[in-house]
Amino acid sequence: MEVSEATDEIVIRDHLDASAVSLEQSIVQIRQLALGMQSDAAESVRMNDEMLAQRVSERDDHVDRLFAFVARGLHCGLNDMNELTEFDVDGKAALYYYKIARELEQIADKAERIAGVTETQSAAPDEELGAEFKQLVSEACTVVERALKNDSSGASNAYDDLMRSLDVVEDELADCSDPDAYWYATVVESARRTAQLGLNIVNMTIESSVNDMLYSGTQVETDTNGSN
Repeated sequence: MEVSEATDEIVIRDHLDASAVSLEQSIVQIRQLALGMQSDAAESVRMNDEMLAQRVSERDDHVDRLFAFVARGLHCGLNDMNELTEFDVDGKAALYYYKIARELEQIADKAERIAGVTETQSAAPDEELGAEFKQLVSEACTVVERALKNDSSGASNAYDDLMRSLDVVEDELADCSDPDAYWYATVVESARRTAQLGLNIVNMTIESSVNDMLYSGTQVETDTNGSN
C-alpha cells in the first residue's frame, strides 16, 4: 500500500499484483517461517542467545504480513468472486487456506513466546534441560508437519509421544531448583499448544475431504424407510 497526501485529500493506492503471488505460496512461506522460528526459539533458550531470539521476533512480523495477505484475499473474495479468480482459487479453497494460515500464524506466535524466555532467563539452562526443550519443540513441529502432509495417523502418534515427553519434563521442572524454572514452563506449554494447533490442522484437512465428497455429488445410501 502507498499513502500519499495532497492539499485536501489522502490517496491510498494498492500496488499488489495478484498475478505475481498466490495464496498457496503464501501458506508455504508461512509454514517455513513458523517451523523455522520454533526451532530457532528453542535454540535461543538453550544457548541463551538473545540475538537469535530477536530474529525470531522479527520473523513473526513477516508471518503477520503474510497472514494478512491471505485474510485479505478471502475477505475480498467474499465480496467479489472475481477477486479470487485473480488468485486462481475458488471460495472453498480460499477459506481452507485462510484456516491453515491462521493456525500457522498462531504457531509462529508460540515460537515468539518461547524466544521471550531467552530475554527473561538469568542464564542458559543446564545442558540436559536445554536439550530436552529442543526435543519437545521438535516433536511438536513433527505433529504440525505430519498434519500438513495429511498424515492424520502419524500426527496423532507424534502428539501422543509428545504428551509423554511433556509429562517427564514437567515433573523435572517441579523438582527443579533452577530459579528460571517458572519461565521454562512457558517453553513446555508453548510446545503443547503448538501440537494442539497441529491437530486442528488435521481436523481441517479431514473436514475439507468430507466437503469434497459432499460437493462431488456422492450420495449417501438409504434404506427403504429413508433412514441412513
